[in-house]
Amino acid sequence: MIPLCQTYLEDWISNEYKHKNIKKVQDLNIENLSVAFQVEIVLHTHKSNCIYDDEYSVIFLNKDQSIEKQREDFFHELCHILFHVGDQRSIPKEFCELQENQARRFGLYAAMPKHILDTYLSYPPEEIAEIFTLPKCMVIDRLTQIKNRHLFKKQQKNLFKIKNPYKRKSYDPSQWSDETWRVMNQLKKQTGKEVINYVGLLRRD
Repeated sequence: MIPLCQTYLEDWISNEYKHKNIKKVQDLNIENLSVAFQVEIVLHTHKSNCIYDDEYSVIFLNKDQSIEKQREDFFHELCHILFHVGDQRSIPKEFCELQENQARRFGLYAAMPKHILDTYLSYPPEEIAEIFTLPKCMVIDRLTQIKNRHLFKKQQKNLFKIKNPYKRKSYDPSQWSDETWRVMNQLKKQTGKEVINYVGLLRRD
């Protein structure tokens, strides 16, 4: 099973969920989350969207869509309510695109939070999609995200291990045999120098 390396946003979502007692897949249903985050849900026949201010929030979901797509839209719109300000109809295009990208990323985290998803990481995407009631493409995006992040972290760890590309076991005094110590002591007597580091540099006493 691939360990889940979390981001700050993932941590925030999981902590917020735990605070609201959202700790298992069954707790991730729309009705429960709408109560937890004080958001009204309205089903209609138009494109999913939301309206919110400091006192009231409502998410409109297209009732003609599958429950999987409704849930994807719900988590997307929840991000706008929790983190965004301004009417997208009146803000610059670039800012609107930034908000949409943030909402897509938030949706992956919120629909499959790390403290719940971690249990199912060894499952195939089709099964995870069924368990979380989400579109398969959304699950694949989340798993790909986790895998890429894990590989990046592994590469970083390997780079830190290579502190000195010239390090060799033969220059490590803790690995020397008695014969090596004899030769080194003889070298010190003859040259007045000694080995002081792993690349074999010598220093005069």
